[in-house]
Amino acid sequence: MTSDEVTRELWSQAEETALGGGYHFSDRCAVLLKDFIAQAAPKFTDKPDSISKAKADIARYVRLMMDYKLTLPMTSPPDMTLGENTFFTVRAKFCPCFPFC
Repeated sequence: MTSDEVTRELWSQAEETALGGGYHFSDRCAVLLKDFIAQAAPKFTDKPDSISKAKADIARYVRLMMDYKLTLPMTSPPDMTLGENTFFTVRAKFCPCFPFC
């Protein structure tokens, strides 16, 4: 797989996980998460067997974002957007997780 293919596959996993929980990414968060994924993608190009672990790690990252979002004060209607603040807060808890960080 090329680095771009890995990036697309991992991004697809991130979106699927978020949508499965009823969430979506803000535009800025999507850019940050795509960059986060793209920085790690080259490390998987020659290790196709590790793609499934990377997908599981990205799904875990997004689940942590959703879990963190639930700790924030609720709005009415509920804000189901995963944003920049959520991305950075979770990254501090998620890392270190090779090769993402």
